[in-house]
Amino acid sequence: MDPWKDPLGVIDAYRTVKAALPEMQLALVGSMASDDPEGWDFFNATIAHADGDPDVHILNNFNNVGRSRSTPFSPTQTC
Repeated sequence: MDPWKDPLGVIDAYRTVKAALPEMQLALVGSMASDDPEGWDFFNATIAHADGDPDVHILNNFNNVGRSRSTPFSPTQTC
């Protein structure tokens, strides 16, 4: 999670679309570095911005999402 990918803005956009499509869910999937304190601060800010919405799923490599599970989410996946 980092500010350059704008997960807070993504959550805001999701909320706008969800008003018209209430069944919509959002999955933010990323890889975290254990030696990046700013990344963890931003990760926590992203969770706070989601404000407990049960349809916002924030996943990373520290909560059992490894490469094989995150690859299907990747827009650049190649076969």
